[in-house]
Amino acid sequence: MQIDTNLWQLYCDVYFSSHSENTNILGLTDGVKGAIISVWNPFGKTLTLQQNVLFSRKVLTYLNSKAIPYFLLWGGSKDMAYRELSVFVRVDRARACQLAQQFKQLAYYYVDNGILMLINSHNRQQRTAVGGLHRRVLKVSGSHKWRDALTAGNLAIAKS
Repeated sequence: MQIDTNLWQLYCDVYFSSHSENTNILGLTDGVKGAIISVWNPFGKTLTLQQNVLFSRKVLTYLNSKAIPYFLLWGGSKDMAYRELSVFVRVDRARACQLAQQFKQLAYYYVDNGILMLINSHNRQQRTAVGGLHRRVLKVSGSHKWRDALTAGNLAIAKS
């Protein structure tokens, strides 16, 4: 299954932000291989906040039950007007694809030696090197209100 060119381009133009003040994305991913997978909006369908919270709880419960370490981060547009809760998991490429499929995601990002690769979850031939992760991590302070998922205006959340 190919992902539409326009949607694929949106996925290529991704940025990441810490989920909490104490999380240093680059420090946690430096020299590590792993995947960044959204835990919101399965199959690319925009859900309500309540639906996304329930879905992400199921995903995190699964990761905990399998003792798969993870940390939370936001993935979205550069201005974070669109942002989805995501996880970084230290797994190999094959496991990353399995998890992305299990979490019902169209695509995922794989980090290897600091390079970010976008990969279609159902057609690994569709892939794009997005570039260095360090260029895609936003430096934010605690004063940025968009870091809060409950902030009005997050385009990744459907209206109830």
